[in-house]
Amino acid sequence: MATINSSQTLNYTTQPTDEYISAFDSDHTVQNLKRFNLIDVGSIKWLKQHQSLEQLNIQAHKNIAKQQEEYVTESFLTFEKVEFLIYDLILVQTWKSQIYPQLKHDLISKNSTTTYFILYHEATLINLLQIIMMEPRSCQQCPDALLDLVDIIDQKLHSLIHWTHTHSDPLTIDDETRFNESIQEMEFIIALNTLSILRSISDTITTLSITLINKILIDKDLVSVLVLVLESSPWIRNLTTLQRFENMQWVNITPEDMLVVSHPEGQVWLSLMNLLLEPNCRKTYLYSKKNQTIVLRLKDYMGEETVDQLPPLVDLQRYLEELGLLEVPDTINPSIGIQPVSTLHTQIAAQYTPTMVETHRELLVNMSTCDRKSMADSLAQMYDLTDMMDLLSDPKCGACGIMATQRCSLCKSEWYCGRACQVKNWKSHKSICELLRK
Repeated sequence: MATINSSQTLNYTTQPTDEYISAFDSDHTVQNLKRFNLIDVGSIKWLKQHQSLEQLNIQAHKNIAKQQEEYVTESFLTFEKVEFLIYDLILVQTWKSQIYPQLKHDLISKNSTTTYFILYHEATLINLLQIIMMEPRSCQQCPDALLDLVDIIDQKLHSLIHWTHTHSDPLTIDDETRFNESIQEMEFIIALNTLSILRSISDTITTLSITLINKILIDKDLVSVLVLVLESSPWIRNLTTLQRFENMQWVNITPEDMLVVSHPEGQVWLSLMNLLLEPNCRKTYLYSKKNQTIVLRLKDYMGEETVDQLPPLVDLQRYLEELGLLEVPDTINPSIGIQPVSTLHTQIAAQYTPTMVETHRELLVNMSTCDRKSMADSLAQMYDLTDMMDLLSDPKCGACGIMATQRCSLCKSEWYCGRACQVKNWKSHKSICELLRK
């Protein structure tokens, strides 16, 4: 069993919550990000890097919300650290699946604060990837790691299809149940956010390798999966009242409000348009009776109100009309070839040994009271982020003010709901656009 260095102590210097990381510090922090092994998860050095990544995450969202220079994204691209984020994501997921279940009760009862933030690390990485993957160069920088990322997206989308919302009275449940429900809510948000990452990958579909396209369309059939997500609409729930998940919280809505396309729903539609309409995808994605039937069910969700909010859906409507007339075979013969290997998953899975469970018991469960309090205070200070809700709100169209899904490709500062508003607004935006590009 690995030993724990008892001489290590917690000595965090956390920034006040009204300060964010500068461009210089962003470069320095990203350049020095280190790949840890599975045994290191939850250690002092690992938690310090978690804090650094969360600071980068906050700044990245702030830059988007305030339409500032996206220097956090540039830092990750400059130092080629996009693959690091995917590696770290798989690392913490492996800890969750291999080690956490064996220590779960003791961790929750004796060190719930640290446990929560280890689990929250996945959300930090997904949020960062949301921003960074919006830049097309991120997909070009780590083509092999995208195979692993598609595996994660597929897993999360399947969880959304079968998601069951629960809501207990906090006064009637014990601490462990309350903790588990908070983790379940976090898992839901993580899964929803993978929709944006898939949309960004699909935006670059013309530059992706044939291996990755095959994995998306054939191996995982994410087209059919997205249709099933749309049908399940996990961002809507009706426990005691009708609610929709908006800006990181559940809000009450009326039946008429359901006609408004929400952000996650918009991501589903835009991904489907990319994966179904792009010429190379049309050649690759073959139909049988089964997936033809699934895709044609999209017509039931393409009402006039939806198309008005997402005008490019007109092209998808036309495609579905043509698909309905197409004669397809009952089944498709599976293609013969080498299946793509998710190398990061394989690499990290090989790090696990049964003795790690006892190592993490000593590290996290049997931690001294002094260290536990110091760690909890530091993490609590880090996450006292009252303005994060504003930073995570959906961007609005610069012309009409509704939810925006596209950015100006030249200056990347202005957002639009579609091509029509971008053309309409160009005369007033042109001078600003040219200034921002100087």
